[in-house]
Amino acid sequence: RPSWPSTPPPPAFRTCPHRPATLRPMALKNVLRFGPLRMMLREWDILKHQFSLAYPAVPKFRQKWYIRFNRWRQLLLPLVLHRYHEWLITVLILLNLFFLGAYNEYHTSDGTP
Repeated sequence: RPSWPSTPPPPAFRTCPHRPATLRPMALKNVLRFGPLRMMLREWDILKHQFSLAYPAVPKFRQKWYIRFNRWRQLLLPLVLHRYHEWLITVLILLNLFFLGAYNEYHTSDGTP
């Protein structure tokens, strides 16, 4: 076989349905045109593409977990995805510590010292 550079490069995108697409490096004019931020975004896209090729399916037990605890997930997602969830959790922990320390062994049951 003739060696490089007489052999044509492999195709940039898939030609057969069973073969996955190969991501080719971007040209230098596009690098100079779009800048380093979009180059980093492109590298992140390449990483996501490789991750999706490496892990194509979700295991069965994970799907069953989502089906079984669907109501719990509906109730917990607004708290987890809240804008100030870290601040809220911190305030709740501090209030717990305050009210736990307010009634200790030196206080009587009716609240008098």
